[in-house]
Amino acid sequence: MYNFTVKQAGFQWYHSHYKMQLDDGLKGSIYIRPNPNKPKPFSQISTDAA
Repeated sequence: MYNFTVKQAGFQWYHSHYKMQLDDGLKGSIYIRPNPNKPKPFSQISTDAA
């Protein structure tokens, strides 16, 4: 198992850099959940008409 820190949430994809593994389907998607304690981007921008 690997542990690593990511700074961006969302959908990403992974794949092997070894041709035979890539041909055999060693690839897929991964969803990185947003940190609920981190403010959302653009949370300071108002959608109210000025």
